[in-house]
Amino acid sequence: MICTHAVPHQRGDHRHPGAESYAPFYRDIALADASAVLAQISSLDDIALGVSLLTGRGIDAVIATVSWSFAAEALADLWGFTRVRGADLEVDDATGLFTGRVSRHCEPEDKVTFVAEQCQRLGVGLDQVVAIGMDDQTCRCFILSGSASRSTPHPRHEQPHPPRSTASPFSMS
Repeated sequence: MICTHAVPHQRGDHRHPGAESYAPFYRDIALADASAVLAQISSLDDIALGVSLLTGRGIDAVIATVSWSFAAEALADLWGFTRVRGADLEVDDATGLFTGRVSRHCEPEDKVTFVAEQCQRLGVGLDQVVAIGMDDQTCRCFILSGSASRSTPHPRHEQPHPPRSTASPFSMS
């Protein structure tokens, strides 16, 4: 299972500001403080329970996002995801504060690469991935890679994309 959270953007696309546009807002904020705020956010009930059930069945749950990796790491810690990949903000080693610059981008294609690396690490194929919450661009990247089903329909589609498996990831059977 792969959980992706996509913020619509493309690097350099003026219609959808990317990481470069948002990074300056984090300047002089401590990584620890930003992560602590995320531990207090409201969220759907039972995400940690769902991830725990998957982990108990030997299924790794990871987060791949074009959003900030520190946010993904904070949520992974909160909910029990095993690994994350996202865009990185530069942190000043001396102060522990964000500099307001991006040190690594994460585009939809990078999310697929990350997922493929996790599959290789686990010895499973991309066809065994269930991707949740993808935007259209990421969905196209997964489809072109010969990968996974998409379990969350985009609101513009009348019919949801059918998953390859009809079993709920949270079913107890």
